[in-house]
Amino acid sequence: MNLVTDYAYGEDSNINYGKNHWLAQTFPLADFYHLWRCRLKLWTVTGDEFYHFALRNTDGAGKPTGADIAHTTLSPIDEYWYSPGKWRRFDFGGFPGMGPGTYALVMSVPDSPQTWGYKARADATDPRYPAGKAWKSTDSGETWEEIPGTDLYFEVWGYRPPP
Repeated sequence: MNLVTDYAYGEDSNINYGKNHWLAQTFPLADFYHLWRCRLKLWTVTGDEFYHFALRNTDGAGKPTGADIAHTTLSPIDEYWYSPGKWRRFDFGGFPGMGPGTYALVMSVPDSPQTWGYKARADATDPRYPAGKAWKSTDSGETWEEIPGTDLYFEVWGYRPPP
C-alpha cells in the first residue's frame, strides 16, 4: 500500500461534529487508484458511538455529493478522549476503484446525542493543502458549506493497479 495523499501540517484547531453535523475533506486523484485505508486525527468528549466514514464524489463546486462510493464504520473502542487526538485508521472493504477526479472523505457519528461531541484536528491558521477543502453539513450530508481557511488532518492509502 502507498500513501496517495495526505495533510498534516500546522495543527492548531479542532472542528466539532456529531449527530447530524458531518465533516468532509476533499482530495484529488490524478490517476486510477484502489483505495484501501484512510486515517484521520480525531478525539471525543462524549464518546461511545460508532464512527462512520465514507468516500463520495464531488460536484462542480467541489462539495460532497451523491451516495457513498464506499462506507465503513469504526468501533468506539480505543477512542482518544483528549486533545490533540490520535490518528484513527479505518479500512474500506473491496478496495473501491476510483478514477481521476476530486473526491470527499466524509465523517459522521449519526448516533451521537450531541452535535459537538466529536473533534477532528485541523489547520485553520495557515492551511497548505490547495488541492482540497474542508466542508461541513448541519443536515446529515444533504447540503454542504465550505469551512474557509481550514484543512482537516487526513491520509488516504491505496495502490494503482498493475499495467
